[in-house]
Amino acid sequence: MYFLLLSIVSSIKVTKIPESGNPPTRLSGSSAVYDPILNRIITFGGFEYSSLEKISAIFTFNLNFLEWDEIKPQSTFIPDGHSSSYLYLRPDRTLLIFFGLTSSGISSEVYSFNLNTRKWKSEELTGDSILGRDHPGFTSFTYLSINYIAFFGGQTSMGIEDSLYTINTQTLEVRKMPQNNNFPSKKISASLCFWKNHLLLYGYYPESLDITTYKEVWKYSLETEEWEMLNIKGQKPIQRFFHTACVYLDYMFIFFGYKVDPPIDSFKDIWRLDLNELSWIQVGKDIKNTRFESGNVLINSTFYFVYGRDEYTLFNSILMFDLGQEDLRGELLVNNWDSPIKRISHCSFRVGVFMYVFGGMSEIGVYLNDMWKFDLENNYWSAVIMQGNVPSPRASFSCTQPNGQFFIIYGGKDDKNIFSDMYAFRTDTNFWIELTAITVTPAPRYNACIVYDNFKIYIIGGQNAQGSFKEIWYYDYIESTYGYVTKSLSFSLIKHNCWAVKEGESSILNVVGGSSFEEFPNFFWYQIEVLEDFFNVSVKMSSDYFYYTDNALVVSKDYFYIIYGSVMSRYMKSDICKVHLITGEVEILKLPIDSGAYGHSACHWKNSIYVFGGGKSLDAFRLENSITNNFFKIENSDNSIDIECSISTIGKNCTPCIPGEYYYNKQCIPCPKGKFSSVIAAFGEEQCIPCPAGTYSNKIGADYCLECPYEFYCPLGSINPKVLLNNLEKQEIHPGNYKRKTNYISGVVNKLVCFAIVACFGIGIITMTFKRVWNKLECLDLFAKKHRQELEVPVVYRRTSLGGLFSVFFVLISFFLLTGSFLTYFLDNIIEMKSLMPSITLDIDIKSSLFTIETNFYIYGGDCTTNSKCHSKISVFPSGISYKTMIMTCNKIEEDTCQVIINFSNFSIDSTLSSITLSFKEKSSYTSFFTVNFTSSSSIPDSFSSVFIPVNSPSSKFVFKGNSPTLVYLRLIPSLFTSESSEWKNLDTGYHLQIDEDPKIGSLTSQNGINFEMYLYVQIILVKSETGLNTQRIINNNWYVSVGGILGTIFGLMNFVSVFMNIFEGIKESYNKKIRKKVSDKRILQRIKVFRSEFGYDRDKGKRIKVAPIDILTE
Repeated sequence: MYFLLLSIVSSIKVTKIPESGNPPTRLSGSSAVYDPILNRIITFGGFEYSSLEKISAIFTFNLNFLEWDEIKPQSTFIPDGHSSSYLYLRPDRTLLIFFGLTSSGISSEVYSFNLNTRKWKSEELTGDSILGRDHPGFTSFTYLSINYIAFFGGQTSMGIEDSLYTINTQTLEVRKMPQNNNFPSKKISASLCFWKNHLLLYGYYPESLDITTYKEVWKYSLETEEWEMLNIKGQKPIQRFFHTACVYLDYMFIFFGYKVDPPIDSFKDIWRLDLNELSWIQVGKDIKNTRFESGNVLINSTFYFVYGRDEYTLFNSILMFDLGQEDLRGELLVNNWDSPIKRISHCSFRVGVFMYVFGGMSEIGVYLNDMWKFDLENNYWSAVIMQGNVPSPRASFSCTQPNGQFFIIYGGKDDKNIFSDMYAFRTDTNFWIELTAITVTPAPRYNACIVYDNFKIYIIGGQNAQGSFKEIWYYDYIESTYGYVTKSLSFSLIKHNCWAVKEGESSILNVVGGSSFEEFPNFFWYQIEVLEDFFNVSVKMSSDYFYYTDNALVVSKDYFYIIYGSVMSRYMKSDICKVHLITGEVEILKLPIDSGAYGHSACHWKNSIYVFGGGKSLDAFRLENSITNNFFKIENSDNSIDIECSISTIGKNCTPCIPGEYYYNKQCIPCPKGKFSSVIAAFGEEQCIPCPAGTYSNKIGADYCLECPYEFYCPLGSINPKVLLNNLEKQEIHPGNYKRKTNYISGVVNKLVCFAIVACFGIGIITMTFKRVWNKLECLDLFAKKHRQELEVPVVYRRTSLGGLFSVFFVLISFFLLTGSFLTYFLDNIIEMKSLMPSITLDIDIKSSLFTIETNFYIYGGDCTTNSKCHSKISVFPSGISYKTMIMTCNKIEEDTCQVIINFSNFSIDSTLSSITLSFKEKSSYTSFFTVNFTSSSSIPDSFSSVFIPVNSPSSKFVFKGNSPTLVYLRLIPSLFTSESSEWKNLDTGYHLQIDEDPKIGSLTSQNGINFEMYLYVQIILVKSETGLNTQRIINNNWYVSVGGILGTIFGLMNFVSVFMNIFEGIKESYNKKIRKKVSDKRILQRIKVFRSEFGYDRDKGKRIKVAPIDILTE
């Protein structure tokens, strides 16, 4: 064996918390007595409200050292729990316990407890018969050198009595005292005091018929054995019972009390009766600290109230009054102190400034599953109200703390079962969850060791009732599965300690201490390297100081500390072994003998170590049945640095990380934007939690979040308020039908025709206006053979101006029509045909030259990128697809949006159901909502198919995070394109995209559970359609068909124009004939006029004269 022992030092100090030690739990109905030899108060029994049980424990409070202790009985017989019993200490160091209440009712038993032998014994009373009783008046006194106790009244099984009894404490002989003359009526919870051979009785019974005696004091003479009512003048206290009374010098004091007849009242005053002057005076009013049902002891002039209660509160403090003062106010000798009950084989862990304690076994063998936390800054315990799936009571379980917020336990046992279950506890919500598995679990075990690293919890060794295990199992938190590293370790240990460190990709599991199943100690510091399916066991070092079991381990920045423990379950060590994590240098921090413990727990805060519970030793050997709830603080003294600063504190003064920061790599790092931490000394980024919905944080290092402004949207984890996004709707964009240019060409041709008409009209006007132009049109006549011919007249071809004009018209119209034909041929000569057909009939591999997935994750919690590249924890896993290249790029947009773009070339689906999984494995990978935009080449030239799918969480209070991926469905329709035109490829393929079904939401988590879930997954389900789209583009007309059409159009147009020309020629000839006739008629008339003028014709004018023509005869 080899080790390096640097030194043995003792410059540390141990302080008990509280300094008076742990008092009993809060009690009422306890009895108390003073032990003058050891100057201590002894209490017995009481009702314990934490367990709702009566107890029979004996506690002491040392008035010299102001320390609590307990006297453990060493007898097989122990009385049942009692409350409201009566205690007396005999000179022979024997405690007598009379009567009281048990779980069975009023007890008539009397017990004795020998303080020297610590043995219980049942005693028998002699003399007169006396029933057990509840709340009688009670006192102890010495009369004629004989020690007595006395009882008056109280409730018995026969009712409330009015009898007075005395009992000789040495012989236990009972005497019922005679009731001579006038005597008090029956009473309960009255006070009975001794003064100068008299017994003083005070208190009232509400049902008493003699109301006039309610406020009176009775005196019983032990000499005359007669009762007498004292004749007290002046003011008197209000009648009461359940008060406390004592006699000091010649005064009787009464404290507090109740009155139950209307009006019901409780009293917070103190009265003093001068027994010589027989006058009352109030010496305390409106007392802040009142007590009922407490144990009471008068020591010299000080009256002590031990435990007890008031109207609302239970106490385990000690209240004292100095009766020598005129104004009694009371003072707390020790304060109330709540703490976990005594236990062993439990676990502790620290979160922030709180030390947590869970489970274990109590001193009476009851297994526990309660939890307490201790405020390390303000020094007080408080019970933790746990929620969720709380583990069953157990002890000897394994525990580990993955980070500053979680605590994990595994296995353990109770009185009947050995467990193999695992639970995780989150401190900020006080919530338990069970970590279940979908695989076979390890065999149940206890006294194992567990450690956490990289989302795996390793289980090392352990035992059951038959033996120990040579195994290392692990629980994969992400996959919810168990697996094993090895089932054949070279060693098997129980009650050992372990921790893990990360070295590159390997996990190093460190194991120290413990023993074999046969309790042979382990001297080695083992290191187990685990990497995927590989493991290697080595020995870091060996030391005689490693071989303790039932110890506690604290791992800090540079050292680990083995605190106390035992060897072979017998010999106890009260030392602390300090070991350097790298060099293995060993220092022993010595402590006084028997200051150690076994089965305890410990945690590290600043430069102190806190140790709770466990068993004790005596002369360095284990003391069985010595389970405690002792709480110690071990700290440096004399400016030493034997205990270094704890994790989550920095600097020479061990300053904790402030709220808004967390500890990592020996530094305090601010929480990122969108998160906050209100915890002091946060350990790990997990304690920076996202801002709740309706708030945001736009600065680093926030310890609180800001309210979201009105009309803005702030989902969980917001960095900045966002405008409500109402336009995020599903969209599909598909390639449109092939757009022919028919309308365009028709429009062009129509415009040209209109232009031609206008041009023809203009030319017609011009030619008809200018005769020279008109005459020259004859040379342009193309219709010489088309002019009109007369019947029975020889055919003569001729050129005319009208023919020239229509020839111009023909040429213009033909040009524009030819232009239209050419445009149609070159621009509108394609017909597109689409048809759906079974995909299986497409006898060609369908590939998309470009397939892009663009995802935007809003309110993303992680980094997204490092050095302008995708974070190493962001991955994509395609399945069932083929491609030539895949390129993934990431961009951080506006601080809180992570954009991931995946580009595939020559993309194709290999099966009808394929997938692409996006994996985000940053610690803070989550998103409030995200969008997915798919784009694919569609085979149709210059056209893409695109689908946009937004995915929202059901509420702004939830984010996407966890093992179950959110499923986004996309249907891909194979697309085949063929073309007869050289303008496009004659063959191309691609996919048309379509939303197949609505997304299926995967794992969601709220702020409370965000650190219970790990990672973010989005799985894109690609569904290949069973039908494909076949698109064909066909040439409508070949060139020779088009040329023939053009020629036909021209000649047809020529005939059409010639017809109109002939019509116009006919019209023109008819018009010319009329003109010629008019001219001829005009010439004839002119000649007649000339003729008449030459032959002397006169015209006579007159009314109604008829002129007959002259007949001219010619030969």
